[in-house]
Amino acid sequence: MDSKQLGEAWIREIFNGHESCCMINFRMSKIVFTSLLRDLET
Repeated sequence: MDSKQLGEAWIREIFNGHESCCMINFRMSKIVFTSLLRDLET
């Protein structure tokens, strides 16, 4: 497993965990994080 896969797995784990985990690690709610991802992909 390379570092990119480790990073993706870490983000997935945080995102799928408790709401507070996303807020603590990303300083934003899951809704805002998802919106940011969509904006960055376009």
